[in-house]
Amino acid sequence: MSINRRDFVKGLVAGTAGVAALGPDAALARERVEALPDAVGMLYDATLCIGCKACQVACKEANGLQPEPGVYLEGLYDAPVDLSGDTKTLIKICRNGEDWSYYTAQCMHCVDPGCVSVCMMAALHKAEHGIVAYDPGLCIGCRNCQVACPFNVPRFQWSKTLPMIVKCELCRHLLAEGRAPGCCRVCPREAIVYGQRNQLLQTAKKRIAAMLEEALQRGVANLKILPGNKTMPAPMTALVTDPEIQVDGYLLPGHVSVISGSEAFRKLARDWDTPCVVTGFTPVDILRAAGEIVRMRREGRAEVVNHYTRVVRPEGNHLARRLVDRWFEPCDAEWRGLGVIPASGLGLREEHAARDASLIPVDYKPVADPAGCRCGDVLKGILRPDECPLFGPECRPEQPVGACMVSAEGACAAYYRHERLKVLAGS
Repeated sequence: MSINRRDFVKGLVAGTAGVAALGPDAALARERVEALPDAVGMLYDATLCIGCKACQVACKEANGLQPEPGVYLEGLYDAPVDLSGDTKTLIKICRNGEDWSYYTAQCMHCVDPGCVSVCMMAALHKAEHGIVAYDPGLCIGCRNCQVACPFNVPRFQWSKTLPMIVKCELCRHLLAEGRAPGCCRVCPREAIVYGQRNQLLQTAKKRIAAMLEEALQRGVANLKILPGNKTMPAPMTALVTDPEIQVDGYLLPGHVSVISGSEAFRKLARDWDTPCVVTGFTPVDILRAAGEIVRMRREGRAEVVNHYTRVVRPEGNHLARRLVDRWFEPCDAEWRGLGVIPASGLGLREEHAARDASLIPVDYKPVADPAGCRCGDVLKGILRPDECPLFGPECRPEQPVGACMVSAEGACAAYYRHERLKVLAGS
């Protein structure tokens, strides 16, 4: 579908009249958006950055951007002081008294980007793998995106005859060729790393443990963290041993298995006669894994099969596991809709309690589960979402009551959205 500016103006006038006719009662709360399962991104680690700015140079080379001579330091070939129409990536310094740190300024590729929400022509849009992309052919130069972005990222080419909005697009032209973004390919310290979002979160977990290790070696006493990490075997065992349900097999989480390894689930498969398959997040990955589970059930086998060999090894990541084990130990953790499951979380070990921010006294009131909510039963497969008495009139994505309706990936939210589309389509 294409649209020219004349048709756009016509549609804008008609649309404005329609909005006026709706009145104030038509306003709805915005549905929460979750990251795509195959979303990609970049992890920036300020503790590793040395401020060499090689990423800035590589970004300009990869995107054909012009250098910006120094303003405060005259004579420097390329010394931008902020993001601009010729600078998509910039290393800055954050100062707090005598303390300081490097940080990177570039597009965050938000899960629910403000710039996309206000772009009336969809020039800025969510592209494949969650990248916030820009189509200059659709841009009308309204610059609403500059106002909407909380990080002040999009920039306008004021000096150009035919100006465009400029921002990082994760070098998607390089990704299409199977190459990583320019900034990630040249960083000498791997302070900027490209990869799948879920895997980067696991990398961040390892680096948090490494940060604690370095703080210990350097004698940094005022570093604290709020542990919120969880493990998978315990809740999976709780489900497979629940007498109310019958688990025929498990699609194991690929991003978690990068660190834990596929062997971490061997005991679960053996003790409870449950086929398990480590898989990725593409439709082909899911279908192949589901077929493997059906095959094992038919043949009477209960094994752990790794279909995600491109990133997961049987033993996992040895270095990451050693760091995590040194600093963390199993603890009880609460799971949304399932309650507290013993030894399903990771808390700091007793000898590292001084770095546990959860021990700081804070007054708060625990929130009880809403009356009538059956989230736990939905998650366990005992009920379909529409069998919960609150589903629909009382609990819906724009006005969620239970946990399963809060997240866009929640069972009830997904059921509500897709079943409603079926009804609207007449199927």
